[in-house]
Amino acid sequence: MYSIEAFDAVVVGSGMTGALAAKELCHAGLKVLVLEAGPSLAVLRADDTGSHEACGDQHIQSKCYAYSKNTRQYFVNDLDNPYSFPPGHPFSWIRARTVGGRSLLWAGHCYRMTDQEFMAPEEDGVGESWPIT
Repeated sequence: MYSIEAFDAVVVGSGMTGALAAKELCHAGLKVLVLEAGPSLAVLRADDTGSHEACGDQHIQSKCYAYSKNTRQYFVNDLDNPYSFPPGHPFSWIRARTVGGRSLLWAGHCYRMTDQEFMAPEEDGVGESWPIT
């Protein structure tokens, strides 16, 4: 017999944003369920037989700068995960299926802007200030 458990919030994806959202919701006292579509990196690495065909089943995913023989197992199979877009408006949907999301493929680059970056033109007199702060 199955039991149904109630949650206050459901977070889809454990990537950078999903993980932070889940953390903040939990700290606020909510009961949170995090759903993840992919396995952990440890599982992917253990199961990697090198059988992934470069570009064959990943013709869209292979357009990503981070796609390589070392990372292709983290990307979805485009033939198994199709999508469509309006004629004349092509869109490359890059999707990673692993715990932690696409941020694992950023090679450690995650720039954070502070007020100083947004207001730099006012301080050094070069360029235009951002319209928002």
